[in-house]
Amino acid sequence: MNNQLTLYVGDNCHLCSDAEALLKPLLAEKDFSLRKINIGSEPSLQKKLALRIPVLRLPSGAEHNWPFNWSKLENELDKDQS
Repeated sequence: MNNQLTLYVGDNCHLCSDAEALLKPLLAEKDFSLRKINIGSEPSLQKKLALRIPVLRLPSGAEHNWPFNWSKLENELDKDQS
């Protein structure tokens, strides 16, 4: 089972910082790790995600735009763990 979430962020993105802070309790509760990727380092990611960050990708490949729907996220993570 993959227990890593990916958070796509940008430089000086206060929403990205907020998202990471809000994810910390969920990560601990569900025993997931968080990988952050700055989209500024890859032009293809900039083109795809520039107006959507922060974007959270689940192990299933599902992507969630900010603001995250926390109940939907928890339900999907529970499914990933079963």
